[in-house]
Amino acid sequence: MTELLIIYNAHLVDSRIDSDGAVVVVGGKIHSVFLGSCSTQESANKLMSAVASELAAKALPSYFDARGRTLMPAFIDMHVHFRYPGQTQKEDLDSGLHAAIAGGFGTLVLMPNTTPVLSSREQGLQVMKEAAQRKL
Repeated sequence: MTELLIIYNAHLVDSRIDSDGAVVVVGGKIHSVFLGSCSTQESANKLMSAVASELAAKALPSYFDARGRTLMPAFIDMHVHFRYPGQTQKEDLDSGLHAAIAGGFGTLVLMPNTTPVLSSREQGLQVMKEAAQRKL
């Protein structure tokens, strides 16, 4: 069954939007964005009727009241020093990933200042695989 999440009572901000609204997430991806007042679960239910009926048939929605908090895309950090592998006393995958999440970062580009230096595609893919397996 498809996962369906409605985030309502949010302040939406991106490069084009600065408005109150709600977001419908289907299977972990944004399906719809609704601008305007949607401050209660009842109003979120009304917006649900605006979403394609096939979505409602696939899953019972979960609701998240953002309580007026800002909802925006994750940041990208193009220069990160995890020191993983080889210098984990300075930073490791777990501490680095938790810090990134806490700061609102969804994409990281790790510098190859590791021991040994990560200098091949295969080594980089291995670190990405390890990071993806973490349950954060």
